[in-house]
Amino acid sequence: MKNNFKVITTLLAVVTILCSCQQEDKYHHRSIRFTNNLNVLLYVDYDFDYPDTVLKNHGEAMVYSNGDMHKVSPKTQATSPLWNPEFYEVIFRGNRIPSDTITVFVFDSKKIESNPVEDNEAIIQYYYLSLPDLKRLDWKISYPPS
Repeated sequence: MKNNFKVITTLLAVVTILCSCQQEDKYHHRSIRFTNNLNVLLYVDYDFDYPDTVLKNHGEAMVYSNGDMHKVSPKTQATSPLWNPEFYEVIFRGNRIPSDTITVFVFDSKKIESNPVEDNEAIIQYYYLSLPDLKRLDWKISYPPS
């Protein structure tokens, strides 16, 4: 009985590792690319709690440490700042989020870095994106919007 349990546990671990190593392709995306077209540093982040446009889970700790926000240098495209360990398509289709839309936030780096402020005060742009929107945009967004 113990040997069967060990075998099953080992097989489950191997399957989990193999599944987590799946590569992105045209039907499976873990990242949304972000292009910063400005001459200033930006921060970006996302949240699945649309239509609530307040970042609830970050709070002041995020602002002080820049938490999960991702820096995007001036005039560059960040290849995976909005990375998720699970494919976005699976998340959207699995009805595991409150709606069919995610919110992408663009933050003013000067406000974030100069003073401890509430993260919502530093937001300069919201993007509300559904799975069809992301597909239409080829999983790329930019600021300012084009």
